[in-house]
Formats: sequence, C-alpha cells, structure tokens
Amino acid sequence: MPYTERPEFYLVYNPSNFHTRYRHDTFEQAQAEAQHLSNVHGCKFHVLKALGRATPGNQDEQEASKKAHIEREAKKALKKKEKLAVEQPKRKTLTLKKKKA
Repeated sequence: MPYTERPEFYLVYNPSNFHTRYRHDTFEQAQAEAQHLSNVHGCKFHVLKALGRATPGNQDEQEASKKAHIEREAKKALKKKEKLAVEQPKRKTLTLKKKKA
C-alpha cells in the first residue's frame, strides 16, 4: 500500500527523551497528551505529524536515493561556502616600513 493511502498519525516528542512510540490518530489526542506530559514532567513536548517514510527498496532505488542525497548536501555546502565568501570582508595587507638608522 503506498504511503499516501495510509491514515495520517501524530507523535508526541520530547527532544531530551527519545522514547516516542505511541501513534495518535488525531492532532487533538496528541496535543492533549503533550499538554499532560508537559504538566507532569515540567518540560516542553512537541506534536509531530508524519509526512513520509523510508522503506528498504531495491538496489537501484537505494543507489539513486543515495546519489540524490549526496548531490543535495554538496549543493548546500557550496551555497554555504559562497555565502561565507560574500560575507567576508577583504583583508587589507599591511606593509611595515623599515626604520632608518
């Protein structure tokens, strides 16, 4: 069954605790659980909606996915490098004058 045909679900997430396991059917259920946990534990909880998933595929799909990921990361790195180059002011070269004796 393609992912788009699966019902949506929500998770309650705490960044300092990675024990998110329960799938809530509605946003309201997840929000109520997040508020309850926040009150009990005194910290922030987030409600997350599942937007996609990854499943093992055949070798060709895996290689294509890996190649696309590497290309995206390379583009990000290049943009970051270009941005830093634009933001860096040019340095002035200073020359020291020799004192006459």
